[in-house]
Amino acid sequence: MNAPVELKPTAAEIVDGLLAAEQQESKRWSPDDPDLVIAAQPATRVFQNTYGNIVIEQEGPTGDVDDDPLVTIAPHNLPKLIAVLKRYLP
Repeated sequence: MNAPVELKPTAAEIVDGLLAAEQQESKRWSPDDPDLVIAAQPATRVFQNTYGNIVIEQEGPTGDVDDDPLVTIAPHNLPKLIAVLKRYLP
């Protein structure tokens, strides 16, 4: 009686399998993923600074406060900004 033959994948098959898994993982969070409901976005703060302006701040990619993008808006410009933003509401 012959011993069972153990089939081992070739190096090329292993590499192909790893590449396929990597491609599947990279699509996991892409906009093409049908299961993705809400894409990640940076944390966003809105506050009034010491000069009375409204500041919109988003967490930067490094987590360092010096890299956080800021938008500063004078209070008298808020009605126009809000009116334009309302156009984008669903």
